Parts: sequence; structure tokens; C-alpha cells
Amino acid sequence: MARFAGLRKPLGVAAVAAVATTGGAIAFSSFSHKTNFDTPAVELKRDAKGVIIPPQFPSLKSRADQLADLRRHSSDSEEYDLLIIGGGA
Repeated sequence: MARFAGLRKPLGVAAVAAVATTGGAIAFSSFSHKTNFDTPAVELKRDAKGVIIPPQFPSLKSRADQLADLRRHSSDSEEYDLLIIGGGA
């Protein structure tokens, strides 16, 4: 039994650290859920009858019009901003 006496202190420290870590993780996980799915993030717009009014988005040019704009700005003297999302990288 005497040969294991030197392990008592390191094992005690490890046990206390494990208990503290586990307790901290449990406390964090129980108090960190602040998402409320019962209420919407943005209130819905409704008309006088209570019907939901869907959001309106700006209209986009057709693909042909966008390509025509791109070709029109293809000269070296004018800059044209182009953002490619999901280019297969």
C-alpha cells in the first residue's frame, strides 16, 4: 500500500478537475439555451383581416439582361463588380 501513496495526490487533483469540468459543462449547457422557438424573430405583417402579408423582394433582371450588362462592361476602361457564390470550389 505504501508504494501507491505517491499516487494519491495526483489522482485526487485529477478527480477534482474532472468533477469541476463536468459540473461546468452541465451548468453551461443548461443555461446557454437562449433560443426561443415559440416567438418569431421578426413579427409577421398582417392586413386588416389578419391575413399574413408576405415580404416583398426587389425584382431581379433576367439572365439575358444580366449577361448583356456584363458584355457591355467588358471594356478595360470600366470596372464591373462580379461576385461568384458557390463556384464549385
